[in-house]
Amino acid sequence: MSNNNKYLFLSIILALISCFIAVMLRMFTHAELWFHIFTATIGVIITAIITQVLLRGQTENDAKKEKDTKVFEEKLKIYQDFLHCLHDAIKGGEVTKEEAVALEFQTSYITMHTESEHIKVIARQVKNIIESLDESDKSAEQESRNNDTLMQSLFSIVNEFKKELYLTTPTLEDKQNIKEAIKSFSAIVEAVEVNQKDIADNTEGMESIEQNLTDFAEEMLKLADIDTNIWSTKTKVGKNGIYINVAKKGDEENVRIILNHDANGEHFFQIHLGNVDSAHEVYKHLKWRFGGRQNKWCWWKWLENSMKTLASAEHIKNRDWGFPATSISKQLTALIAYVDTFERIRNEIYEPAPKEMADVWPYYEACIAFDYDKTLKDNRLFMDVELIAQGSYTIRLGNRDNDTHQLLTTLNAIGFKVTESDLQGKRYTAYNGIDAKEAISKIQDIDSQIARYIHQTSY
Repeated sequence: MSNNNKYLFLSIILALISCFIAVMLRMFTHAELWFHIFTATIGVIITAIITQVLLRGQTENDAKKEKDTKVFEEKLKIYQDFLHCLHDAIKGGEVTKEEAVALEFQTSYITMHTESEHIKVIARQVKNIIESLDESDKSAEQESRNNDTLMQSLFSIVNEFKKELYLTTPTLEDKQNIKEAIKSFSAIVEAVEVNQKDIADNTEGMESIEQNLTDFAEEMLKLADIDTNIWSTKTKVGKNGIYINVAKKGDEENVRIILNHDANGEHFFQIHLGNVDSAHEVYKHLKWRFGGRQNKWCWWKWLENSMKTLASAEHIKNRDWGFPATSISKQLTALIAYVDTFERIRNEIYEPAPKEMADVWPYYEACIAFDYDKTLKDNRLFMDVELIAQGSYTIRLGNRDNDTHQLLTTLNAIGFKVTESDLQGKRYTAYNGIDAKEAISKIQDIDSQIARYIHQTSY
């Protein structure tokens, strides 16, 4: 029973009791004054209760309306965001892993405000849309069927949203109107496709653009500093732009630097390090150094402004590509140098180095960090091995707390007889200008000394 009903029930009971008492007083007493006072008091109480019931009911109704309004606004926003996310996922002609994950999260948001029967329909229609993108048959007939699938699925999704928002069921007239709308939109899409086909059939000038892109790629690669003994290059040219794959020889599947373009012809650099240990750390360092974006699979960055869409750029059409070729080749050279340095120190130091005592991870492209925080606890010692020139390494020891006294105590305990004057910026350069083989030997010696120190201090 709601609060309103309880108060109403109480009011009725009190009114009946009051009437009963009033009748009894009237029948068995002659106290006119007390009778009138009692009936007036009961009348006031009942009036107050009824007024409170009415006010409480009005308050609850207002609160419910406000809640319903907020829920409606939230639903509308989530549904709009879902449609935007779906559009972003399919507009390129294929759905990437990142887009699929974003779509999954957006679907989880609408699940909070949507009945399961509607979610089932929405999920099925999204599946139909994505499957239509994967069709290998690209004939005109298949393209027409795909357009129909897209429109029908979109209207079905929106129809489920309308049911949730407005609690309505489409009538037969609504369904017929939707069918007519689908036919009209399909006709528009087909007309646009025919127009694009007419343009594509006019190949005069297209072949010259592709040839210009080929010549541009050759010129750009000549300007880039690529050691062909270490790196191999592959180039593909299409109507939307160029694809250049620069891969590490012997490890082409893992270590790759790519200049690629999306379906709209917008170009970007991308770096994949495949199954390389700590690749995610390197992607973060690439973002810090060069900007762009990173995830656990790769790092990538759009080309800038006029160079972003090369196939439609005037300098490619006019074969005036001095500036873009120089600029892009510089970017490619910098990326190759970064990856080459990382690969060198990974192969020469990271892979053969002892990893039992410390956390080992790449720090930027030219440095490997050995962190003894967990094993040394209060001392927080670390060791950096940095490639300062080709085949030449420096080993430095430091303290995470920048505590000079603590660092000196630890260094002397592990065999380095040093004073405060030997420190440089609260670090100690243990070895400088040594080759990779000697660096590994010194790392092992230091690691052994730290192991003995830990063993001694633990007893």
